[in-house]
Amino acid sequence: MSQGVPGIPPPEVVQRALGKAASSPLSFGYTSWDGEPTLRAALANEMKTTYGKGSDIQVEDVALTSGCNLAFVAAVMSLADAGDEVVLPVPWMALNLLGIKAVPLKARPEDGFTPSVEACRGLITSKTRAIVLITPNNPTGATYSPSLIASFFTLAREKNVALIIDETYRDFITTNEPPHTLFSSKINYPGAAPSSTSSPFPNHTAFQAIGSARLSPRLSFSRRSSACWTRSKSSPPRPIQLALAPLLQDLRGFVKQTAVQLRDRHALFKERLPEGWRIGAQGGYFAFVRHPYPRVKALDVSRRLAEEVGVVTLPASFFTEDKRELSEETVINDWGAVELAGPVEEEERWIRFSVANVDDERVKGVLNVIMFLNLNHHIGPYSREHLTFLEDEEYWRSALENYAADPSIASDAQDKAPCESSFKVGVSGAKVYFEVAFSRRESGQATADGAAFPLVSVKGDSLSRKEQEWWQSVVEEKKAEVSGSEYPIYELVSLHLLPLLHETLTTRQEPIHESEDSRLPHVGREIYHVLFTSHHLISPNKRRLLQQWSSSLSIVGFAKVGYPGVIYAQGERSNVEEFVSNIKAMQWLALKVRFVEPLPLELVNSDRGSGKLGEDQRWKEFSKVGKVVEEMRRIGREAYVVEMGIGSAGVNSES
Repeated sequence: MSQGVPGIPPPEVVQRALGKAASSPLSFGYTSWDGEPTLRAALANEMKTTYGKGSDIQVEDVALTSGCNLAFVAAVMSLADAGDEVVLPVPWMALNLLGIKAVPLKARPEDGFTPSVEACRGLITSKTRAIVLITPNNPTGATYSPSLIASFFTLAREKNVALIIDETYRDFITTNEPPHTLFSSKINYPGAAPSSTSSPFPNHTAFQAIGSARLSPRLSFSRRSSACWTRSKSSPPRPIQLALAPLLQDLRGFVKQTAVQLRDRHALFKERLPEGWRIGAQGGYFAFVRHPYPRVKALDVSRRLAEEVGVVTLPASFFTEDKRELSEETVINDWGAVELAGPVEEEERWIRFSVANVDDERVKGVLNVIMFLNLNHHIGPYSREHLTFLEDEEYWRSALENYAADPSIASDAQDKAPCESSFKVGVSGAKVYFEVAFSRRESGQATADGAAFPLVSVKGDSLSRKEQEWWQSVVEEKKAEVSGSEYPIYELVSLHLLPLLHETLTTRQEPIHESEDSRLPHVGREIYHVLFTSHHLISPNKRRLLQQWSSSLSIVGFAKVGYPGVIYAQGERSNVEEFVSNIKAMQWLALKVRFVEPLPLELVNSDRGSGKLGEDQRWKEFSKVGKVVEEMRRIGREAYVVEMGIGSAGVNSES
């Protein structure tokens, strides 16, 4: 899902016409510098389907090129010389050529990666020759509104510079409204005008550049433009031009159908994207996605996706202002070492997925691979987690791979599974690991579907009897909590046992002997606390992420699962702020931040004296609102939940 390559071929009628045109004697010679006249005429007429019958697009406004890159190069060469400047939104697909400077106009995640007109205004100088817009955007997929495009045109006209619009993917907009109105006959162009590059079949056929006949000499398809087009050898081969000319209008149905299919695939991608991953923008061929690992660069996440699960993507660093740093990147083969000491820059959190490259089933497979292979286990400290099958390893490895590709085979795989199986799971460096044994004949505690709960044993090379008993009591306690779950073993291992092992490594090695709470914040550092409520908190993935973040950020607190959801946490200010940011990024239903504020000094001192909040060193989970009130009362914070109405009669019901 890296390159923007169509996942389907052109219609058969195009393929047949191309073959016929290629064998015609008419295709063996040169054509005009601006392309085949018949295709230019057909294209000018077809463009009025997109922009409206009143659009002022004439044959002389159209020139054809071999791809959008050449269209862009020829357009810029027509406008600028060495030392001139062109304003271009970032992230970008940037070219440095002929001494013409690309001036970065940064598009921000909080704006959906759409550029700011006012920010652009501040970048225009006496050297500026053009403003460039790409919509739907590459790499972000952001689609600019007609009003935003009109505002940029107004700015370009005010500053007497050209406006170049790269609309390569415009036919994948399904709103049934024109992408913009700049080709309207009602608009006058005293010194600036729009030009557009696009194609009815991106990456398959000829591209076109559309301008206006009513341009100033500096901007029109003038003698200079002709020379630039000719020097760049931009006109595409004649066979494709001859083949397409009589077909454009008849292909409108195919283009529309393809656009609807891609729109639905984007919706599927968004729906199936694992918890913690967030879409910043999507449209055209692409979705721009924020990964959930605050201390890991997108470059390392993309490498991990490619090397471990075979999913090829492009990190945002491939679309930055200066790519020289990429060649200087240190390749880190130890995946436990890619997590940095502090959060990476925001632009290092984004990855481009090319959604158009694959069909719907492949999209599902890719997202299942990301989710079910638990990528988050293999980055930073979670790269130390390991799972080993003790019997029938080949069968289970194959079953997991098949399930990741097609979850519908789960029931069939279950019927064929060995009668008895077991695996061990743990964290490298921890003295404890767990063995889980399945048996269809096993009796004992039952799961939600009535099946026997697998036997979970505590193992270790140098465990004392007391340690063994303590860990086993934790296992039994957590088994009782997850017994009603649809996926009890997944929840037991992923949400409880593995996070607890990580905590023994990051806080203390002997959790049952040490009385001092090493997770309590250090004296002299500002302590904050936060309270969230939400419509519900059910997702195992969200609960898993809360466990991870509480461990990596040294956050103490708890979550109430079910309906409603409640989260309370405290820690050092910077860690709490990052914790809050991570939770907001998950965008779940009716999430409310009730407060984020400094913890009163008397409560900070009380915690240090008694260790109440962090006395068992674990992130807790409760299933009832009453338990939330009870816990807040125990740690001296009952007033906070009472003020919010949590636990009050008629305000929140327990599930």
